[in-house]
Amino acid sequence: MLKRIKRIFSDSFSLIQGLAVTAKYLFKPAVTMQYPTERWTPPARYRGRVALRPKKCVSCQMCARACPNYSLEVKFSLGEDKKRKLNGFIYHLDTCLFCGLCVEPCPTAAIFMNQEYELAVYQRQKLVMDLTEADKNVE
Repeated sequence: MLKRIKRIFSDSFSLIQGLAVTAKYLFKPAVTMQYPTERWTPPARYRGRVALRPKKCVSCQMCARACPNYSLEVKFSLGEDKKRKLNGFIYHLDTCLFCGLCVEPCPTAAIFMNQEYELAVYQRQKLVMDLTEADKNVE
C-alpha cells in the first residue's frame, strides 16, 4: 500500500514537471516562419544559383573547366580584333552541385553565386538557361 502511494506521488510530480515545461513554451512567441508572407534572409556567403555579369565576362572558359559536373557552357566568337565575344552562357541548373568551384577561377569576377533559394520549376527544360539573357540587369 505504501509503495502505491509513493508511486502515485512520484508519477504526479513527473507529470507536473512535464506540464511546467509545456506551460513555459506556451506563452512564448512562435519561432515558425509564415513562409509565403515572410521570406528567409540567407547568410552573406550563401550559395544559391549561378549568376553572370555579361559585360565583365571575357569568355576564358575557366568556370566551365572548373565545374565538376560540366554544368556551364561558354559560347563565344572571335571578333575582328581577335578578341573573344560572348555569345551565350548556358547554365544547367539540374546538374549543378552549388559547390562554388566555378566562381573561384574567374579572373574578372563575372560569375557569382546569388542569393536565390526558390529554384523549383514544373518543367525540366526551364532548368537549362542562358545567363546572358537572364542576367542582363546585373551589374
